[in-house]
Amino acid sequence: MANERVEDPNDYVEVGQEVDVWVSEIRDDGKLGLTMVEGKIGGGGGRRPADLTSFEAVDPDEWLSGTVDNVLDFGAFVTVTLPDGSASASGLVH
Repeated sequence: MANERVEDPNDYVEVGQEVDVWVSEIRDDGKLGLTMVEGKIGGGGGRRPADLTSFEAVDPDEWLSGTVDNVLDFGAFVTVTLPDGSASASGLVH
């Protein structure tokens, strides 16, 4: 979300805001890591794996547009859609 430590994600984003994010990680457990700062790596708690195979072809240098779904103390959840509209997924930006 920022190069420095973010104390309050609400200072950077709000629910419904359109943001540009980078897919920083597609994990084996079905989690999608997103960042607003290229090179940052995602993470988070346990949940059922999601099918993110559609995102495997996204070039690491490609930025995607997304919508902020929720802002929590540790980051923001953003939903991104592939440019061709074929798939959407949510990930944590931190």
